[in-house]
Amino acid sequence: MYTLQYASKEKIENITELVNEVFKDYVIPINWTKESFLLDMAENSIILDHSQILYFGNEKLPIGFCITSARGKRARIDSFGIKNEFRKTGASYFLINNVFYDLAKKGFSSLQLEVESSQTRAVDFYIKNGFKISRTLDSFILPEITSCHKFNYSLTCSKSSIHHNVLLKAKRSPNWQREITSIQNSKKDYLMNQIRSKDKEIAKILWGRTEDTTYIVDIYQTDFTTEYSDIVQDAISFLSSFGKPLIIVSLPQNDPLNYVLLMSGSKIFLQQYEMILGI
Repeated sequence: MYTLQYASKEKIENITELVNEVFKDYVIPINWTKESFLLDMAENSIILDHSQILYFGNEKLPIGFCITSARGKRARIDSFGIKNEFRKTGASYFLINNVFYDLAKKGFSSLQLEVESSQTRAVDFYIKNGFKISRTLDSFILPEITSCHKFNYSLTCSKSSIHHNVLLKAKRSPNWQREITSIQNSKKDYLMNQIRSKDKEIAKILWGRTEDTTYIVDIYQTDFTTEYSDIVQDAISFLSSFGKPLIIVSLPQNDPLNYVLLMSGSKIFLQQYEMILGI
């Protein structure tokens, strides 16, 4: 009844069409184009030879998918779904168990994913299949700060100036999308500015803009004589000047930036569970 094929053997346009259809009724719909999918592939280390498409019947109707990322012996489900009419048929269990088998055979030691906390059916499905919640990720709407920023943001810098030791010194706890590998591999149009005080760099900010919002990817503290909270508050003031809603998404609760944003009056608009499974 069901057959599987690596996504590398399928046209990218067919993959994006399938994913978009499955996620159109989700709280966070996906609307991949070929171009945006390729950008996400680079940033999130999506490997099509580890990703699988699920087909039904002799006519090989595509009904589901597991798009998988990989770094070292760690794997991550970037997206997983089944067409609505094939849910509750056992198709999702068939797919996830074949994913487990394939990744274990290839030598991976862990598999992680993120799922919206309010999607109880999905959370229960992953728990039944052995996943455990490792932490919660918060997405914030940041307060508009109209006062003038006091630090200087005029100098731009390269993403290559961010290294793992920067995160270690600041006791950061990045999720997959904020790991240095994601930042270095990204081909998206992010902006990076030095944050300077009295001609000295104290931090770097990675951010971007869409038609509707300004968003922060991360704020990296590089000088520890200035309070991180002061840096973050000033960065919010700087970005508020662009006149668009300011957001940051999927920030782990055990990361210092999460605490600083809560203390600044930022409001959580979405929560996800980061879940992990040993394989």
